[in-house]
Amino acid sequence: MKNMVVSKQLRIVENTVLIPIGYIQMRILMNHHQKSIFIKSERETLHKHIEDHKIKKTINYMIDNPIINKSIEYNDNRISLYVAQKGKCNITGKLLEIDEIHCHHKKPKAKGGGDEYKNLVILHKDVHRLLHLKDEKKIYELENDLKLDDSQAKKLLKLKSLIL
Repeated sequence: MKNMVVSKQLRIVENTVLIPIGYIQMRILMNHHQKSIFIKSERETLHKHIEDHKIKKTINYMIDNPIINKSIEYNDNRISLYVAQKGKCNITGKLLEIDEIHCHHKKPKAKGGGDEYKNLVILHKDVHRLLHLKDEKKIYELENDLKLDDSQAKKLLKLKSLIL
C-alpha cells in the first residue's frame, strides 16, 4: 500500500494524502473582518462589541433574576434604566458588572418616593453606599477610593440633597 491511486488526481503515498493544486480553491469570506488591536479605531469597535455583549448578558440576568422583595414596576424600571444608561453608573460612567448594579430611589420611599422610572437611577454599589453613608471618616475613605472628579462629585451631591 505504498503507492495507491484513489482517483485520477488524488494520490496516497506512504499514508499521506497528496492533493493536486487544482483541487485547492480560495474563497473570500463575506461579512468577516479581522480586527487589529494595533489600530485605535479597530480596538474601539472591538471594545464596543464586548461592552454590548456584557450589557445583553447582564440584561438577561436581570430579567431572569428580579429582586424578590421589590415591585414589578421597580424591576421593570431597573432594567429600563440600565439599558438607557448603556450599562453604566450614572455618576462614574463606569460599565457595571452584574454584582455592581444598584438601583437608587432619588426620593426615598420613606419620604413618599415610588418605584416609577423618573425616581430611580442606576449606580455602582460603592457610589450608592457613599450616597447613604453618614460617618465622615468612611465617607472620606470611600471618596478617595472612588477618585471622583468635580463633575461626578457635583452629581453625587445633587442626589444626596434629594435624600436629606
